[in-house]
Amino acid sequence: MYLIFSDVNTVIRIYPVNSSFTYQYAPSGLKCNIIAIGNKDGKLYSAIQAITIVNNTSVSFTLSETTDQAFKDAVNALN
Repeated sequence: MYLIFSDVNTVIRIYPVNSSFTYQYAPSGLKCNIIAIGNKDGKLYSAIQAITIVNNTSVSFTLSETTDQAFKDAVNALN
């Protein structure tokens, strides 16, 4: 999972901790997109969700099957 910020030129990778993905240092009030990507049985899955960071934010989403090109296009559209 990654955080891609709308107003700051940065990407933050979020690592799993105890079966969940937690990042304690995200600046409150900033808009960003959470990008999740995974691979299962040779198929690519992803989800992109726009959020505004607030304290103790919890976000749920569902990964959907995608193609390499569709994923690249979706990420490029965030620019």
